[in-house]
Amino acid sequence: MDNIIEYSYVANIAACIILGIVLIFIETPPHQHNTRYLKAKRFMALAAFLAPIAASVDLFTGDVNASEVEMLNVITLIDFDVQIIIFTFAMMTLFDSKLVCRKNIYIVLMPLIALVAAYLIALLFYGDVHVFSHTHYFWAIKHEPALVIRSLMFIWGLVSLVICIRWFFKAEREFNNTMNNYFDDIKDLHIQWVSYFFYASLVLAGLVAVSYIVILPYFDALSTIGITGLFTVISIHFLNYPQLLKVIYPALETAEEVIMSPLISNNIAEKLKNWEKNNAKPYTREGITVGELADEIKENKRMVSKYLNTNCNTNFNTWINTLRIEEAIRLLENNGLPLHEIAARTGFSDLAKMSNFMKKHTGLSPSEYRKIHYNKP
Repeated sequence: MDNIIEYSYVANIAACIILGIVLIFIETPPHQHNTRYLKAKRFMALAAFLAPIAASVDLFTGDVNASEVEMLNVITLIDFDVQIIIFTFAMMTLFDSKLVCRKNIYIVLMPLIALVAAYLIALLFYGDVHVFSHTHYFWAIKHEPALVIRSLMFIWGLVSLVICIRWFFKAEREFNNTMNNYFDDIKDLHIQWVSYFFYASLVLAGLVAVSYIVILPYFDALSTIGITGLFTVISIHFLNYPQLLKVIYPALETAEEVIMSPLISNNIAEKLKNWEKNNAKPYTREGITVGELADEIKENKRMVSKYLNTNCNTNFNTWINTLRIEEAIRLLENNGLPLHEIAARTGFSDLAKMSNFMKKHTGLSPSEYRKIHYNKP
């Protein structure tokens, strides 16, 4: 079993170093919004380089033993705490780079730095102890200052994990609001992988945290394989992100703050009413964006987006799909067309998406609504 752990460590070290080098040196297409991607890519490269530190120390010191696992190993704890911070910053920057600021970096790093300094002082004056069982731990915690500090490192790792989760959720929410202000369906953007992989990393981090206090002899190899696989898949998605950025950068531009006068607001309101009444029903065009809408009514896309947010208390996604649902309701009440055809006619890419909006709008599915309200000729 020791050989399996050693092989997993070697694979982890090699893979993470290669991924880190690729992330650093791969060419980034020049674009004003690529600065956030470049920043995120550097954070991810740093995370990749730091990921195998604990494995490297164990491997090169010969401290690889499947049957004896040390509780709260100091190198592993520091690596765990730093990984949480760097990895979260990397993923969060793809959504909102403003949250990755000096203030937030200090919030999560300074306590860890203080604990590391305290540990070194305790190590110098009192030494340290290796703990391999819960019985030994509860005895040693009363007598060994270094073990107390290691325990505080573990607690701070969990606290910083909670802080990072809150930051990520905030960044994700603001990013989704920005996308909803521009696109009619953000699920078609295929940006969900950022959230999915962050959630997967949380599960892995939770399991690793548990392994620090619940001794699992063979978990090292499994967690190392999991970390290697996770970093590999995420890095591949990172390298493909510039292609997605080309699609979403108009939405990022639209999110820039503007000041709207009452005259402009009234003009936009009038033009939107006329656009809604257009016999061609342009709102049923699948994939329409607020930028295309602004072009059609000859207004600035930022102004149109701000008008919907401020005056209508909604975003473009909700506004355009509400118009589509109203048209779908008219067809359901007066037409016997198949449901999938009604979805296509009203601008939804599929029936499932129409059903979701229909339930939000009426509390009923399209088929349920038709049963109740269909007016037979």
